[in-house]
Amino acid sequence: MRTFLSSAVAACAALLLLAPTAANAEPASRLKIAPKTSAFYLYDGSPTGTGPLFDAVSVQVQLRDCPAGNYVLWMDLVQDGVTYPVASTALGVGEFSCTATGTAPQLSMGFYGNGLHPGTAQVIATVYRQEDGMPVLVESSRTVRIPAGTNQP
Repeated sequence: MRTFLSSAVAACAALLLLAPTAANAEPASRLKIAPKTSAFYLYDGSPTGTGPLFDAVSVQVQLRDCPAGNYVLWMDLVQDGVTYPVASTALGVGEFSCTATGTAPQLSMGFYGNGLHPGTAQVIATVYRQEDGMPVLVESSRTVRIPAGTNQP
């Protein structure tokens, strides 16, 4: 009985010591994907801007409770079983920083392809630490709506 009582008291003491640590822990990061994409726009992926034009849409995400540091956002947009490429010719696409814990940066990534059409698509978004690409900070997926219409004159 004494052994049981001693063990119970030790367990309670350990819980009391750990409780303040857990209460002070930073909240887990969350990635919120907007429920619809931008309207269609035309994208020219050539380095000189003289290439063919493709239909493109942009997906918005917000990273909440972002710890201070450098990160990389990677997203996939899949519609009708087709994964569309990222609409960017820039090096470092998807790189961003959180300067203070708890910041909530608004991020976006474009996707292009003449097979894109109004309707639904699946978006998968992942944020990695930039220093080593691991571990994943947060990952999220959502079905989004691609609206009809364009941003073109």
